[in-house]
Amino acid sequence: MANINIIRGRKVLFSTTFTNPDGSTLNPNSTGGATLYIIFNKLEVQQKLKVAMATADSGVTWTYTWDTAQADAGTVYWHARCSGDADEDSFTIVANIANPVPTP
Repeated sequence: MANINIIRGRKVLFSTTFTNPDGSTLNPNSTGGATLYIIFNKLEVQQKLKVAMATADSGVTWTYTWDTAQADAGTVYWHARCSGDADEDSFTIVANIANPVPTP
């Protein structure tokens, strides 16, 4: 897991390819698609976002773009899941004092 810093206000592209235990590509299109869970703080209150991921290549790569402007500075945790596989990691949103705080 790499320590990645993202400046608040930038958009983050989540992208994953799901695989079977044998390493072959798993196509979630046939099993109900893929879901992304994002945990972050907004105005010091934990937020839990659950969104459907999209694919543009017939189920090989699954993506979602998230705008970090709504989040406090701090750690963001994410988890992507489909029937049969999962991927997860975290990153840090950074913001100096000139960076506008999220609005309610």
